[in-house]
Amino acid sequence: MEHLERALGNYREGSGFTCAHSVLIAFASDFEMEDEHARTAAIFGGGIARSGGMCGGITGALMVLGLKYGMREPEDQETKDKGYELANKFIGKFRERHGVITCRELLGHDPGTPEGQQAINDENLKSRVCTRVLKDAVEILEEFM
Repeated sequence: MEHLERALGNYREGSGFTCAHSVLIAFASDFEMEDEHARTAAIFGGGIARSGGMCGGITGALMVLGLKYGMREPEDQETKDKGYELANKFIGKFRERHGVITCRELLGHDPGTPEGQQAINDENLKSRVCTRVLKDAVEILEEFM
């Protein structure tokens, strides 16, 4: 619950943190990572740099899975394969809950266009959709931790 509260707190406080950044920062202390270093995820919002691609909640969670389960030696193919397997299971569970995995599909608008950003703001989708998506991403991620 601590992770979820931290992720939602960062996202809701008007801090400007993206979904990806909020997820990574929520788990940073688990890896003795300074919050400052979690800024790695800052440009993954809006489906990776507002491209409408994969949801930032997913990409932030995949970064956390990489920190926990990622290979440390280039020849460690077994760990690499396990990491990919876990990442794909995570994506599958997310897709089961939402049917889609892209920011554009989840929001119904393209976050990379001024019109899309305006619609997202006008329809309060960051609060109505992104908060729920972020919550689900963290809950699923905690199952893997």
